[in-house]
Amino acid sequence: GVLEPRGAYFATAGNCVRVERQGNYAYVVSREYGLHVLDVSGSDHIERVGGVTAQGAQAVAVAGKFAFLGGDDQVLRIFDVHDPTRLTLVNSVIISNAIYDVKLHEGFAYLTVDTGEMVTLDVRDVTDVAQVNRYSESTRPLPAIAIAGSRLYFVQSSVKVFDISEPRNPRELGSIPYLGDDPVSAYFDNAFLYVLGNFTFLNVLDFRDETAPVYFDFPINESFATFGSVISGDGRYIYVGSQYEQSFCAFNAA
Repeated sequence: GVLEPRGAYFATAGNCVRVERQGNYAYVVSREYGLHVLDVSGSDHIERVGGVTAQGAQAVAVAGKFAFLGGDDQVLRIFDVHDPTRLTLVNSVIISNAIYDVKLHEGFAYLTVDTGEMVTLDVRDVTDVAQVNRYSESTRPLPAIAIAGSRLYFVQSSVKVFDISEPRNPRELGSIPYLGDDPVSAYFDNAFLYVLGNFTFLNVLDFRDETAPVYFDFPINESFATFGSVISGDGRYIYVGSQYEQSFCAFNAA
């Protein structure tokens, strides 16, 4: 059936293009505003507690006490978020392309950029960031990526699976067709790859048997629209940010 919103909304005051959750907080990117930090600890209430202004923002990833924010200005900004109510800029890293998405894994950042490439950065020392790899595939559609353990899922016209245990030399393990519409963002949780497309479907790939993944999709309530990002909550909810509705809410995925 159609996935319907559950719980509270938050109006993002601009097109909501990325969502990242850590603990009780969701980090929500609005292209017109920048980064919102939301307290999502309550199922029926969402409260904004902090954020930064950054017009043209497109991507965010959070690990430990650092948030990585990128966008159209070709700069990856790194903030100290140990106090989510007051973010502190610790570094700005110039990237040669507009940043479309960011994922983090064990001290490395994986960026997709407007050329369709994936750039790998060593961010173990956030004050001294270095590029260590650049992977090129077709330029369209722009890819979405998700990471689970040492696996990276690169979603474009197909889903390519990489072993990133050696970040400087990722090894392709295989690929399967991607049947959904152009990917906007992706998230992997508990053997399932969730891919939000350009229209009104949440595409899901079941990787419980890696040798034979199963594809299926769910329509999302059209009044909420898409163009957003999916994250996992507590196993019961998928969180979606909407560009068209300029809001953020939870969908019951049970």
